[in-house]
Amino acid sequence: MILPPGSRTAVAGAVVMALAFVFTGVLARPLVVTGVVLLAAAALQARRAWRRELRVFTETRRPLAAVLLLAAIGLAGFWASAPFIHRRIVLDALASLTDEGRQIERDFARTGGAPGPQGAATSRVQDWHHRVEAWVGDELGPYYESRLATPEPGTTYPPNLPPGLRVFWDILETDLNALTTFHGEFSPWLFSVRR
Repeated sequence: MILPPGSRTAVAGAVVMALAFVFTGVLARPLVVTGVVLLAAAALQARRAWRRELRVFTETRRPLAAVLLLAAIGLAGFWASAPFIHRRIVLDALASLTDEGRQIERDFARTGGAPGPQGAATSRVQDWHHRVEAWVGDELGPYYESRLATPEPGTTYPPNLPPGLRVFWDILETDLNALTTFHGEFSPWLFSVRR
């Protein structure tokens, strides 16, 4: 059986496009771009007239063809790589917020029972919590923000922490645990598969 020109390339393009619906995260967009390129190549292989027109266009308007090709490659590359860039930004911000929260936690545990700096320590906890909530809401969306909403009561507290300040410790622990979970969820984007 003789297959029409470009049919193998078209099948390969369709398979790659289908994979974009199986793999999620940062792999999906590069797969879409690859599939579109393969389908376009299949269409050119199947249509001799289109190839001839494209050849004439590139030979007669070489600078314009080069600009259009570079623009298409640049736009496709930017669109395909946007999740990689966003993922890196999210992971860096999560790590930075977690590091800051751990430092606040250490300071709060050390000075929690002292009479002087409690107001400053609790305001640091509240300020950090509000910044975490705002960043998570803006960057990750309401689903992730809702996971920060209610602090869970802890089972262990620093020995010098008065009972009235335990709610602040619970806020710190809940937010830090959530940030660690978010980091774990965003780390494997490259290999995640839709279930």
